[in-house]
Amino acid sequence: MNKISYNLENIEFIFYYDEFYNKRLKVINNCGFDRDIEIKCYLPVDLLPILTLKTKINHGHFFIFKNNINGIQNTEIYVDKKNKGFYKILSDRKKYNLNDKVICLGLNKTGTTTLAKAMGDLGYQTLNSSYYYYLRRSTTYSNTYNIENLIENTDINFFDDCPFSYPVLSLKILKKYPQCKYILTKRSDKELWVNSFINHFSKWTKTDIEKIFNGESLEKNVFNYNKNFLFYGEIMSMVECYNIDKLDGDFKMKLSKIYEEYNNNITIFFKLNNIDWIEIDVSKEGELKKLSNWLNVNTDKNNFEHYNKGNYGN
Repeated sequence: MNKISYNLENIEFIFYYDEFYNKRLKVINNCGFDRDIEIKCYLPVDLLPILTLKTKINHGHFFIFKNNINGIQNTEIYVDKKNKGFYKILSDRKKYNLNDKVICLGLNKTGTTTLAKAMGDLGYQTLNSSYYYYLRRSTTYSNTYNIENLIENTDINFFDDCPFSYPVLSLKILKKYPQCKYILTKRSDKELWVNSFINHFSKWTKTDIEKIFNGESLEKNVFNYNKNFLFYGEIMSMVECYNIDKLDGDFKMKLSKIYEEYNNNITIFFKLNNIDWIEIDVSKEGELKKLSNWLNVNTDKNNFEHYNKGNYGN
């Protein structure tokens, strides 16, 4: 059995690993006073811990935590700071090279589903839909912990669509992770995007989609509200990030302005900050080959195969 030990703030942490990577942890409190600790265990690609344990260790005593769940590979340990809350003191979560991560910041309805399928075919590890639903419900501009955790602490190396493309949020991601590679998906014409956006979200509502984005109650406007909580979380985050009710003009004019300003702001940031990026229009000839060359990945295909294509494209 392997052993790794740490001594932090007069607390000794000793990890024991067996051949199946089952883990046993011994914590010895030598810091002169009682301490509360919290242990969180994660599967390799989980955003949330599969197991959480809180306990108090008196001064001069020790605590043994034995984990017999096969596959748990990551542990984080938090300690109290004199009743001021817990902070992370130790983690054996694997750190990933952010230079290998690719993030698409193109707005949804710009071919992001098509792009994700192509990236998977090119060998990239992509998120499944359940993770995206969770992220859309849990992410706001002020609460990006789950996005950051996903980028930094999992082997997923391609991200796209909501919430990564929410206006304002995307710039926050860019500023925090300038070393990543970025893709900006765009439509050949902004009117195509506007019509596709309206068509997509109108399928879920009882009323004009404009009323929801202008702040009217979702509960009375969404079909089968209790059954569509995933849509509720998605559109609530979008309402918060788009601030569409503060723009002038009719609904289509507002969407056009969002599309133009968003893409301009992202492009300017790319150029001013020496970001490694590429612009992709999945409807154009040769765009898949252009993408694969940029990624330095081989493919025999020149063009994208289209997925999730609605009345106005995907």
